[in-house]
Amino acid sequence: MLQNDSCVFLFLAVCGVLCANLWVKYKRLIQKCGEMEREKDLMMMENEELRNKLCCAEREMGLLKGEIMEKGDSLAKANSEISEAILAHQMEKMKWQEARKQDERQLTRNKIELAIGKNYVKEIKKEHKGLKAQVDYLQQVKVCLFLLTLLFGL
Repeated sequence: MLQNDSCVFLFLAVCGVLCANLWVKYKRLIQKCGEMEREKDLMMMENEELRNKLCCAEREMGLLKGEIMEKGDSLAKANSEISEAILAHQMEKMKWQEARKQDERQLTRNKIELAIGKNYVKEIKKEHKGLKAQVDYLQQVKVCLFLLTLLFGL
């Protein structure tokens, strides 16, 4: 019976060691589960924070998109105004160029008329000299006739 008792004792000892081993493994698993649960909670909190950050970033992106759209609209408007101003300036420049061409044509006409006028004045001066010479001659003839009338008429 002693031998049976030893076997039972040995069996109980082995069972005890196995149970203790299983108990340690169970405690480690429970501890690991607790750690994993905490990690899961941390990850969920981080995930929630990331979601919040994502929402904030999306809101900011929406606001920035709105600002960009507004600035794009104002830039398009400014570009349109600049284009209109450039077009108006070009049209004004064309008017001034046309007016300048007309002024140059008028200046050319005036120069031609001045040259014609100068020639005409020269001709008139020549005629005046000729007429003056004739008047002087006629004055001399008149004086001579007067003197002859006085001389013969007395």
